[in-house]
Amino acid sequence: MPRDLNIPNLQQLKQTDAFVQGQVNYQRYPLYYILDLPASSTATEMTFFGASEGGSVVVGSTTINMTAERTNMTKAGSLPSPFSFWLTNIRLVVMPEVDATSKFSSNGLDDVYKFLSKGYAILTIGQKEVQKIAPLWLISSGCGISLDGTTGDSSLTKVLLTNRHPLLYKIDPPIHIKSDVNFLFKIKWDSAPTPTSLIRVAVVFDGYMIGLAQV
Repeated sequence: MPRDLNIPNLQQLKQTDAFVQGQVNYQRYPLYYILDLPASSTATEMTFFGASEGGSVVVGSTTINMTAERTNMTKAGSLPSPFSFWLTNIRLVVMPEVDATSKFSSNGLDDVYKFLSKGYAILTIGQKEVQKIAPLWLISSGCGISLDGTTGDSSLTKVLLTNRHPLLYKIDPPIHIKSDVNFLFKIKWDSAPTPTSLIRVAVVFDGYMIGLAQV
């Protein structure tokens, strides 16, 4: 049976070699998970990392097929043995009006503002709630775009899409998520943000994937 790798610290990992078979290997690696919040949705919760590639999830009443475009999770809700993960940062990317004909409208800006201002996030590992984060502006990374909108205020469009200085939420000290231990990241609202058009939401866990080197 594959053994779980009990890794004491990241400095020791940096002395390993990815090409020595059987040796512990680490790589900087993002775990990503992307969901849609449909237009006019009354959902008050979104759950991330609960399904693997090839699975499906439901947000509100909409079923989302989790392709490689949406996640690189290979096991639903956890990492397969013997892999584990050092979580160092959390990023949240909110992309409004993905399916709208006209982009960068004032409605899209309002949707982003409500999404980030009203919600909070919870990270659960095993049965333990290890982080509760609010407001969501603290972890919003923007989507790296600087464009002049065709409607509304162009400078406001830039600020809301990139948040002027995109942020990440640092986990200090890093959290070691062991293999086969369930973990979930949830975004919740006391009242639904109810966007005017579809919002695409990406949560990215930055950190180090740890496993046995393969040749």
